[in-house]
Amino acid sequence: MALKGQLPDLSVTDLIMIHCFGRARACVKLTNSSTKAEIYFDNGNITDARCEATNGLDALYQALSLKEGRYQVELNVTSLEHTIQTPWKEILKEWSHC
Repeated sequence: MALKGQLPDLSVTDLIMIHCFGRARACVKLTNSSTKAEIYFDNGNITDARCEATNGLDALYQALSLKEGRYQVELNVTSLEHTIQTPWKEILKEWSHC
């Protein structure tokens, strides 16, 4: 069963922290009227992100900017690519200063 909800109820930052602290292997899919994004997690790390035609950190920052829309979590899903090597805490710290 997939976890689903609305972004105003649980932010993208919250979703990242939940899946990293929980050391999950998962994909969080985010959608709103104009954007589709995916964030992949494995063993407490963000491994990949995709947002429209962008991937990696740029895609993750685009996903973090989403305030409205829906999310759906699929467990035990991995990305074929590993585009993000930066630790998630460092990413969120940098994002909070933007």
